[in-house]
Amino acid sequence: MAKYSLVGLNGNAFNVIGYVKKCMKEEGCTTKEIEDWTEKVLTSGGYNVLLVEAMDMIDKLNDKQEDEFDDDYEEGDENLIDEEDTTEEESEE
Repeated sequence: MAKYSLVGLNGNAFNVIGYVKKCMKEEGCTTKEIEDWTEKVLTSGGYNVLLVEAMDMIDKLNDKQEDEFDDDYEEGDENLIDEEDTTEEESEE
């Protein structure tokens, strides 16, 4: 499930920019990355372009968050498998 979404957000351009900047900060983007993205959307040519750029950034942030979750899940699986293998070996002895 996506952590970030533009659905239901007040569609005012400055509200959208503020929301995306907040999301970027939460995901650990640098100040420079946030400033560069903001400059890009403010000079890119209008509201429709802003929405496309905002959706692209939200997608990237959600993908990043999902990748981190997948990594954590895989590590947890490995530990679970190791514990099961150890239990089976002890039972056989």
